[in-house]
Amino acid sequence: MKYSSTRGGYCNVTFEKAILSGFAPDGGCYMPDSIPEVSLERLKELKKKSKWVELVKAITALFVSEEEIPLQVQSALLYKALDRSRFDMDGWVFIKRFPNDLIVNELFHGPTLAFKDLSMLCLAEFVEYFLNKRQKNLIVLVGTSGDTGAAAIEALRGKQRIDVIVLLPKGRCSPIQERMMTTVLDDNIHIYSVDGTSDDLDEPIRAVFRDEKFVDEHNVNGLNSTNWGRVMFQIPNFFMPFFSPHGVSLNERDVEIVVPTGAGGHITAGIIAMQMKLPIQLVTSVTVNDIVQRTVDSGHYSLAESVIPTLSPSMDIQVPYNMERIWWLLNNKNSKQIAERMQEFEETGSTELPSAIHAKVVLRYKRKLNMNSNARISSTFFKCSLIHIILLSKVHYRLG
Repeated sequence: MKYSSTRGGYCNVTFEKAILSGFAPDGGCYMPDSIPEVSLERLKELKKKSKWVELVKAITALFVSEEEIPLQVQSALLYKALDRSRFDMDGWVFIKRFPNDLIVNELFHGPTLAFKDLSMLCLAEFVEYFLNKRQKNLIVLVGTSGDTGAAAIEALRGKQRIDVIVLLPKGRCSPIQERMMTTVLDDNIHIYSVDGTSDDLDEPIRAVFRDEKFVDEHNVNGLNSTNWGRVMFQIPNFFMPFFSPHGVSLNERDVEIVVPTGAGGHITAGIIAMQMKLPIQLVTSVTVNDIVQRTVDSGHYSLAESVIPTLSPSMDIQVPYNMERIWWLLNNKNSKQIAERMQEFEETGSTELPSAIHAKVVLRYKRKLNMNSNARISSTFFKCSLIHIILLSKVHYRLG
């Protein structure tokens, strides 16, 4: 499998190059040159695999050639990354059923309680494998609104060949996430608080990766979801509901999966899973920082006047850089159009999607997107807590 930038400036790139990069030098994001389809028969074969890590192995092997990393090595890296001692329960991912056919895919059992732990831990091991192979050191540059920084630090702390520089927006991370980052004392972890929003700090990071000479000279990488590895290791999350005894049948069609969306890495992984022929539909959930919703409604991709702090700080993003990956996927990999639109957006703060792209976005997302206010977020937490208490009460009563 080879990789190309969504903006067309870099093609025929190896998996190693793709995951040892943040943004591509032309400002785009790396994507695989083809999306492997998985037949129903193959899905049924995969369902026989009893462990989460085996499912991750099977999907990873579709995107990483044996010439770059032999299958046995891939397996060893994934088992090391997903060591159960790093998770808070005897397992990695849990499926819980609630009334009215609601199924919750629990992805928060990792060391920082973020869904990103799963992909970050895996990516860290694959990055370290290439560094050891080449006898190279690496500087990882991470911008965060909270969960990305904490997950990256936990995955990379103590690794001898990697120094991590994390930029966090002052006063815009949750107190718990900020402490997860600022209390780590490993010598290879460096934390800086900066003025502005998480979108503001993305601008100098993108500028760094555009300086190809600087990046090569200092061996700089990024582990935000600009990194293809982050997206790739999140694809199995969408397969998991079909592989749990508490999940759904592979014979069901158009299973709706709700995906909270900030920078769009997770929803991109979901769209790739759809193109792999997984029978799902995606519901995108955003906060009042609603650039994704406004783009779907109007085709006008533009910045709001400001980023509004909400109860979901990791979703308070007005520049969801993975959107260009989605447009690239939905527009037959037309890199020229993507490059033109993104250049205009970066220069003016707005752009109009070509009608062909917007029509496909609408077809994919119409009535499949919802916006959440602080009040709605709070009420949802309350309802879920109430359901959980009632279910626990019933269990305790029956056991009594």
